[in-house]
Amino acid sequence: AGRIDTAIKLFYSMPNYGVSPNTITCGCLTDCLLRNGRTSETLDVLRYMKKHRVAPSEVMYTSLMTSASKLVQFENEQRNIRFGSDVSPLP
Repeated sequence: AGRIDTAIKLFYSMPNYGVSPNTITCGCLTDCLLRNGRTSETLDVLRYMKKHRVAPSEVMYTSLMTSASKLVQFENEQRNIRFGSDVSPLP
């Protein structure tokens, strides 16, 4: 877990050194996070990618599809926490 935390810190500190995470950086980090059940952090990286217009690679799509059910379950749980259990889950 320590190396993953270090990777996350490095990811977010890259702009401080004049470099920006690219598709490969984001792909490696999301794959590692997904394999270790770190769904919340995975979604944070995906949001970063969307905000900074980093396009996912084919390898990322494969990794995301493999873990899609975990991501949907996590998102549904977060919606229930925010809005109550009467909100219908995502398909």
